[in-house]
Amino acid sequence: MINTPHFKREEFFCHHCNTEQMQQGFIDKLEAFRVWLNLPLTILSGYRCPEHNAEVKGAKYSAHLNGDAVDIKTPKGLTIFEFFKKVEQFGEFSRIGINAMSGFLHIDDETNEAIYPGKRWYYVGAGNKTKPLTKEKRKEWEI
Repeated sequence: MINTPHFKREEFFCHHCNTEQMQQGFIDKLEAFRVWLNLPLTILSGYRCPEHNAEVKGAKYSAHLNGDAVDIKTPKGLTIFEFFKKVEQFGEFSRIGINAMSGFLHIDDETNEAIYPGKRWYYVGAGNKTKPLTKEKRKEWEI
């Protein structure tokens, strides 16, 4: 990937093998979002090699494996739910997952609905188990 004004390649390196294979189109959308949001963003996870994805018990066909996903820490000054609403309002990413316990959003551009039918979900407990983000949960969280 090519560095952008707000993101450096190193931020997206795999924590296992120190390589990066992010998709430039995805990075360009992320840069546009960063400019639109006008807040610093901290990347917790970008590209993952298959070994690292297995270590963190990531999804078998995780978009992290092909450089189309990031986990982003909730920016200072926003709650995780406000951050989620901002990502939705921006409207350019295919899927968003909320990890309220750990304070981050998973954002990706996976479009294969045969593999991942849900576009919005939340993580349950400390593991990687997820549940669809229902109307009831949205109402509870006021999102």
